[in-house]
Amino acid sequence: MYLIADAGSTKTAWRLFVGEEILMDFTTRGIHPLFMSVKEIEEEISKNVLPFLNPEKISKVYFFGAGCTTSSLQTKVYDAISIYFPHSYLYVGSDLEAAALSLFGKERGVACIIGTGANSALWDGNKIVQSIPSLGYILGDEGSATWIGKQLILSYYRGTMPPSCKKMFEEFFSGDVDYILKNVYGGNAPNLFLASITEKFITKEDSFIDEILMKAAQFFFETFVKPFPENEPIGIIGSIAKINETHLIALAHANNRKIVRIDKNAIEGLHKFFLTD
Repeated sequence: MYLIADAGSTKTAWRLFVGEEILMDFTTRGIHPLFMSVKEIEEEISKNVLPFLNPEKISKVYFFGAGCTTSSLQTKVYDAISIYFPHSYLYVGSDLEAAALSLFGKERGVACIIGTGANSALWDGNKIVQSIPSLGYILGDEGSATWIGKQLILSYYRGTMPPSCKKMFEEFFSGDVDYILKNVYGGNAPNLFLASITEKFITKEDSFIDEILMKAAQFFFETFVKPFPENEPIGIIGSIAKINETHLIALAHANNRKIVRIDKNAIEGLHKFFLTD
């Protein structure tokens, strides 16, 4: 029996399976070692994961997550999870590795993520050989939910947001600049706050929102795709990627690039890959 997790800043998707049989799919809140202590990760596993399963029956646990890019951060997650699975093989890897395995398996390709944050990497079929880091919501994450959230805030306070969206913004946030600044600069999870703004607006049918989505796709493409060779196939994982699929495919076509897959999360592809494990 295997347990796999695909963890982002906002949500973590879990799957328990035996061979091709899916025993359980469930979702918990995001697990990110940069923003959470070992104790907080332990509590999340204890409260929201353990009640669904029997650790004694699980032979292998594969945890892939945002922020799990260095040995120290991977160890942080490993230490938090391993106490609950003492008899299981436990592997902790990055969200980019999960994306690459899910999208390409043992084949080459450019694996991308567009969710709360954004990043990309060139996968050689065995390992990541070149990557473009997200740099976080302040410096980077171009095209992601945090990036879109910032554009929405700027458009409201710079007076470029149309009345229909402005009214909606005020219904959620009252136009209170102090509240916005407190959550962005002094909140415990400013990236999640920015992403929550995006979540409220992103499905609204409005030409203004579509224009922001187009710009998000363009910024993402320029930052995370163009640096890689043109002949490499592209795959993208993430909720924002799925919502922005039309613009991303159009951009790829205009730049003579080929997107082979866009998936909401990596769970399906990871399950398929680990069937051969």
